[in-house]
Amino acid sequence: MKKIKFLSIFLMLVFFSSNLLADTKPNCDEIKADTGVKMYEKWKCKQGKTGGEGIGQKLKKIFKKKN
Repeated sequence: MKKIKFLSIFLMLVFFSSNLLADTKPNCDEIKADTGVKMYEKWKCKQGKTGGEGIGQKLKKIFKKKN
């Protein structure tokens, strides 16, 4: 009987967790486009492209000193 109670409480917590109901889409309107990089990030956000290394990291790799 204890197992059934524990299982029912556990399932209720899992199914009604706020993490499952949360909207994880980023808000593109909150990004201020005052620089070129921010404008690029806002454009990527509106296109739905997320992740990647970003333009800042790409520029650093171009100008990095090579031995």
